[in-house]
Amino acid sequence: MAEFDADAFADSLPGWDPEARAAFLASLDDDEAPELPLLAESVDEMDPAMVEALMQLRDGGEPPSELAVDAKNRGNAHFKRAASTKNKLFYREAAKEYSDGLALCVAARSEENDEEDPQTRLTLHANRAACSLALKNYGECVKDCKAALAIDETNAKAAYRLARALIGLKKHKQARDAAQWGLASAPDDKALTKTLAEAQRGLAQADAYAAKVAAKNASEAATHRAVFDACDA
Repeated sequence: MAEFDADAFADSLPGWDPEARAAFLASLDDDEAPELPLLAESVDEMDPAMVEALMQLRDGGEPPSELAVDAKNRGNAHFKRAASTKNKLFYREAAKEYSDGLALCVAARSEENDEEDPQTRLTLHANRAACSLALKNYGECVKDCKAALAIDETNAKAAYRLARALIGLKKHKQARDAAQWGLASAPDDKALTKTLAEAQRGLAQADAYAAKVAAKNASEAATHRAVFDACDA
């Protein structure tokens, strides 16, 4: 078997200029669902109960950005426990911590002596996406992967989770594109390569089924025309 040429494979992938990446992310929007912001842009837009909880967390004097890191670490602990025990309850606990961390990132933007850390927000989105994927909450996974890739377009883990979620949603064309996006940054990633092949198979099966249905419909239409012509003769 010929040795895998990562550079040649990367060159064969479609170009992912900023405009193409933005267009792909926009194509993931669910047209049937109301457009809702994933996160509030300021504390004023957040749920009052969440704001009150955040203020209680600050009794120790830590700024929201530090509390966000603490929430991320607690979420990681739950995630590791879920993976080791195969208990999905811990994925839910991890997702809750990551959500709290994201809310704290928002709070940090409104603090005079604090600021949001984009890397922390990126990790929180990517990790919450992993929880959603494990729980088969594919729509939520897609939202977090979009947010993560908007921060770091080279994040191969987010691209992989996005592709897996899109396969779960039977959106094989978009799953193929997501896998190709990730492989553009990590051409030797075996999980992405396997996912790309799976998406392409799913797309081929969908195309074959569509062609079969079209042929059946055409045959039935021809039969109906023949019967009509016979009656009209």
